[in-house]
Amino acid sequence: MVKGFLLLESSLGLIICCLTVGLLALTLGQEKQVEHKIEAKVDQALANHIKKTTNLTKVEIHNKIY
Repeated sequence: MVKGFLLLESSLGLIICCLTVGLLALTLGQEKQVEHKIEAKVDQALANHIKKTTNLTKVEIHNKIY
């Protein structure tokens, strides 16, 4: 009976550990996507500001032409 309980407890601990690692990886992946979207919006706003203040038609920011 004790051996069965120890096996169940260790299996449950392993499942919790795997879920935790999976959720951490998912969270970090989504954080990178959000960061990329925000960076693109900031770059667009910066390009628009530069074009308005300097009368340029094209501006290159982070290897992207606006």
